[in-house]
Amino acid sequence: METTLEECRRTAATVFGWSELRRSQEQAMQALLGGSSVLCVMPTGSGKSAIYQVPAMTLPGVAVVISPAHRAAARPGRVHQRTHR
Repeated sequence: METTLEECRRTAATVFGWSELRRSQEQAMQALLGGSSVLCVMPTGSGKSAIYQVPAMTLPGVAVVISPAHRAAARPGRVHQRTHR
């Protein structure tokens, strides 16, 4: 069974509580669902992580999503506190 963008919308609503996806997110998700590799360069807060996380949760099998931890790197003390409790 082929995963559709509508299934991604349902997953986004069910798992993350989002009532809708942005057009840019949907375009990138559609490319992923079609089997293409996708690189998104978007501003902070634009929902880049969702582009990869939602299809990964929707598609069958195992997925590896690599997302930069720029916020964690910007606050190394906080990362240290979380990992060394």
